[in-house]
Amino acid sequence: MNALQIILKSCSISTLWLGVASVSAGCASAIAYGYIEIFPALLCYAFAILMQCTGNIGHRYYDEKNGYGENLRDGMSYEDDEGRPVLYCLSEGLKVFSGITLLVGLGVLMTSGWWTLIPGALIIGINWLNNHGKYPWSRSLFYPVITFIIFGPITVISTNLAICRASGYQDFILSDLKPAFVMSAVMGLMAFNCHIIYRASHAILGIGVSKSFTGEYGVKVAAWILAVSTLIYTFVLAVAPFEISLYTGYGFIIMPLVSLVISFISIYWLIKSPDPTKAWRLSLVNIVMVGVATLIIFSFIGYPNVNDIPHDDFFFIIN
Repeated sequence: MNALQIILKSCSISTLWLGVASVSAGCASAIAYGYIEIFPALLCYAFAILMQCTGNIGHRYYDEKNGYGENLRDGMSYEDDEGRPVLYCLSEGLKVFSGITLLVGLGVLMTSGWWTLIPGALIIGINWLNNHGKYPWSRSLFYPVITFIIFGPITVISTNLAICRASGYQDFILSDLKPAFVMSAVMGLMAFNCHIIYRASHAILGIGVSKSFTGEYGVKVAAWILAVSTLIYTFVLAVAPFEISLYTGYGFIIMPLVSLVISFISIYWLIKSPDPTKAWRLSLVNIVMVGVATLIIFSFIGYPNVNDIPHDDFFFIIN
């Protein structure tokens, strides 16, 4: 394995779909109320993907540094093809991706305002705590909760706000974020499910089960949690158009029902399939489908003019 292959493998390409789905949900939340800005949206997609790559490489770097053994289990030897230590390759990759992510983050800052420093600082802080200290969060039993926070409230609400603030409207009402609050719950729970399924599939295959929720409490408990989480996010998603006053959204109910079926199929595959990783891949398809489909549907049934949005009086204006 050469240095480039080590770095690309460390990016965990398959997991990047979580960020794509969450940003799509954030864009859907903005477009539902008439805020349409392509360039800030593309910056959000780029930042989410690059930040995930940086975080994943950082995770691998500290795994190698602390000798947890995850890299070896995934086929990374101690050196690349040219004899350079894996730790060195990961260190260089971390520097490159951190620099590119910083540049894109500055682009988001310039287009959407100083407030973007807040979610940026939160993400950096979470990534730091994920890999540092005596008990890194990424190796705790309840790391799926962190997944919920990152791909739910932080990503969805930040994306929505970035697009709304970049739109140039002078009277931005805080209630314009209502779709983002709803969709952040949906995306957070779906990302939570993806993480549980990923860890559970590894537990079934006997890979890295000692420091995971599933490894501690078993696959059956994980399956019950997945089922409850699925029912909750399906209900929230089904009522979303009506909760945010999109009264033409009766046909929207089909998409949550499709997602419900896909989710329960992935749970079934997790328990019954000889290859539980199929459940992980299906859960990724599910979350991307919901994020992209919501973006497309809200663009048709949303308010094309922000002045027509029914605002709540008690929400204040952000100038």
